[in-house]
Amino acid sequence: MSLGIRYSALLIATVLVSPHLTVYDLVILAPAFLLLGDWIVANRHHHLTLRLAALLYLVYLLPLVAPTARWTHLQLSVLAMSAIIGRCGNSPKHLRLNFVSARHSRRTLTDSYEALLTEQES
Repeated sequence: MSLGIRYSALLIATVLVSPHLTVYDLVILAPAFLLLGDWIVANRHHHLTLRLAALLYLVYLLPLVAPTARWTHLQLSVLAMSAIIGRCGNSPKHLRLNFVSARHSRRTLTDSYEALLTEQES
């Protein structure tokens, strides 16, 4: 996946692992929303676009209903954020195979980075 998708997943994971996140700390998600929205618009024909767009809408709206967690003992926004991270981890096979082959050949980090750069340039 693109750097924007990976960075968005990192930001969302940061929100998920923070034990004491207040409502105004959700501004951390703004870059993730922008990057994911940009990827969705740029890749309309990708197989993840529709699901990722629906999850993005949910993650944007569900913090508004967070007070219902008093009765349900479950924040639905956490489930939606987890689903986004799961969708971002579903990379296409050709990207996954490149990562696996780099890991199995035990190349150095520099070699793997240079190979990734040459793949992206072509």
